[in-house]
Amino acid sequence: MNARYNLGFVLWLGISLALAGAFAFVLPSVDFAWAWILGGIFLADAGSYVFHYLIDHYGRPIPGGLVHEFQRHHLIPNGIAQKSVPEVLYPAVRIAVPLLLVFGLLLASGWMPAPVGLLLFVLISCWVLAQVFHRWTHMRPPALVRLAQHLHLLVSVHEHALHHRQPFDSRFAVITGWSNYVLDALQAPRLLDGLMLAMGREKRGLVHSLKEISAMEP
Repeated sequence: MNARYNLGFVLWLGISLALAGAFAFVLPSVDFAWAWILGGIFLADAGSYVFHYLIDHYGRPIPGGLVHEFQRHHLIPNGIAQKSVPEVLYPAVRIAVPLLLVFGLLLASGWMPAPVGLLLFVLISCWVLAQVFHRWTHMRPPALVRLAQHLHLLVSVHEHALHHRQPFDSRFAVITGWSNYVLDALQAPRLLDGLMLAMGREKRGLVHSLKEISAMEP
């Protein structure tokens, strides 16, 4: 199992470094590259908010499943800090590797504009690293990471701690935390609940799921 995590990590790292090198080469020719990069970061952060809210409050926590893993995290918040980085990265890496290969081919063939490719590369890279950034909120990270958290470049320990307070209805972003201010102000959880209801999906709620998960524990 560890070999699989490590192989996935090496594949993702190699492909990402190759694409990063390609983008570094074409970056001067991309107009407003900084805007595309910031846009990718913000969209990734907002995406982490939406994903985190939905997986926390919808779906049954079947042992071994992704919903169970995310919801059970609220019972043992520091458990993620006990996992290795490759293990934390692996669920996202196995999706990101084929996507990045496709993007690389589209960019090399000229079928994808460089600005769009740059935004998607940043977005996917942030999503892959999201659980590492999340992991750092449940431990004492290296000094450089703490500085980035203090400067609001990464979601901070304090910011994420507010998410772990009942009724678990805010601060769902786990990358930079920038989208928390916008989506919380817009009451995004209520909007998402309305959308899910329109799709015929019933909200279980994290508090209810945690009671069910607690009953499963030995």
